[in-house]
Amino acid sequence: MSKKSRKKHSRMKLPEEKITIRRMVGNVSYLLKYAAKYDRPLIVKIMVLNILLLSGMAVNDTFILKMIINRLTGQYEFKEVIVLLLISLVLVVFLEWVRQLLNEWSKAKLIPLSGRIQRELAEKNSLKDLIFYDDPKNYDNYIVVSQRADALIEDTVMVVSTIIGGAVALFVASAMILTISPVLAIFPIAGFIVNLLTRFQIEKINYTWWQESRKKIRKADYSKRVFYQPEFAKECKLTDVREPLRKQFDEALDEAAEEGRIYGPPLTWISLVNWISVFTVFSFFAIPAYLGYLALVVKSIALGDVASANNAANYVRRNLNEINFCLVDFQQIGLYGDKLIKLLEYKPNIEVADGLVPEKGSGPLVLSHVSFRYPNTEKDTLSDISIEIHPGEKIAIVGENGAGKTTFVKLLMRLYDVTDGSISYGGHDIREYNTREYRKKISAVFQDYNIYAASLAE
Repeated sequence: MSKKSRKKHSRMKLPEEKITIRRMVGNVSYLLKYAAKYDRPLIVKIMVLNILLLSGMAVNDTFILKMIINRLTGQYEFKEVIVLLLISLVLVVFLEWVRQLLNEWSKAKLIPLSGRIQRELAEKNSLKDLIFYDDPKNYDNYIVVSQRADALIEDTVMVVSTIIGGAVALFVASAMILTISPVLAIFPIAGFIVNLLTRFQIEKINYTWWQESRKKIRKADYSKRVFYQPEFAKECKLTDVREPLRKQFDEALDEAAEEGRIYGPPLTWISLVNWISVFTVFSFFAIPAYLGYLALVVKSIALGDVASANNAANYVRRNLNEINFCLVDFQQIGLYGDKLIKLLEYKPNIEVADGLVPEKGSGPLVLSHVSFRYPNTEKDTLSDISIEIHPGEKIAIVGENGAGKTTFVKLLMRLYDVTDGSISYGGHDIREYNTREYRKKISAVFQDYNIYAASLAE
């Protein structure tokens, strides 16, 4: 890579899909409502189970633990200790049952929901105007969304329910900490803030890296695919196409490796800061040291307070960390959700067009000064075409590859709308007709035909 190119790539690129936090939250809210549209009771049950699970674990790991240790170290009857231990055991068993129910039951229940979502997407895709697929950006977004649309909805439900449940559990654990020493809350909160800031940066870098490297890998995959697909075997053997394809493949891999050299170092340093500060200083050093100071030097708390406070602080840290990862997932859902929402709200113009029904029989097909240009191009594929085709007339459209013959036929069938001019049939502009009814008047066999395992009757 040249110095000029390297300098250009030295600045980290932001994702193309950069969106505001407000819009991100709106996207997640949209997806949650979209899931609830299909199965609201399921969404509510998952939310309730998550809140019940996480808050129950917080109570058992803090208040009940404190009560057990205080009774073991104080002047209490052994019977009281046994009762508390049994309560804790029953609660642990119940919560584990809820956890397994949430994991396995929700997976099974979310499958039909995913099926309904994929069915709607398939129906919407079938109604997309053909021009949608000719826009590389639209098609790229469509591929990304279609591959993980159902998983995106599932992730939205689980992430939002985990965040809500975690918030309730944090309230319970924080109440325990505040009864012993409010200072203890500083350490997990500081770790949460550092983790939140660094994780967002880590995910932003990862996302940008993935976006950039994916383009290069797709280029390499295209070059590689030519060598093992049978339709290209003749060209590979009879021409020198192998060398430029190999060169293109190598260049794509070099470009992908260069992206790693750009994004790898900052990702490494930010991850290191995250690990040292969050999981070392604020978690396993600061909290035990401060509790030891309160118990051994100041002697202001008992052994039960030390154990329960340490457990509560670690519980807060774990939940804050879990919420942190959920917020990162929340960010990713917001970004991917933006693509899905655009796909769901796409409004076709041609495929759903209503209007006149062509009269029975045949009529003349008239093209008047027709021009057509594909999206994001500067040159017309067809320019100022005028022709009149009468019923029973046989004509041939001849031209070199790429001259626009297939585009011409697609315009006749109203797979595209003309950029300029008009096409009329039976005295009416074809845009005045119901699209489906108009296409019944035309049959076409394209060069990229398909053979189906079915009879003509089927």
